Amino acid sequence: MCEIEYTEEIVKVRRTVRISKKVVGEPMEICLCSRCASQFYNSRQHFIKRADYYQINKEPCTYCNSRNGFDFLIFDLAQAAS
Repeated sequence: MCEIEYTEEIVKVRRTVRISKKVVGEPMEICLCSRCASQFYNSRQHFIKRADYYQINKEPCTYCNSRNGFDFLIFDLAQAAS
């Protein structure tokens, strides 16, 4: 992904994330299998989104290196003080 696409993705994610949370920094693009991705889906500190919904070829997972998965964008979220 180029710099312009990253900027567009950040704007889209900021619109979809609840107002009580704030996207912090740049997204991290990593390859995750479904089991490792579920850890980020269940986390309140991260927002996860597929980088390319049309990706066909799976690659080795960055975390476990035992299963194959897809590329994901992972955004860090900061909790707003209440």
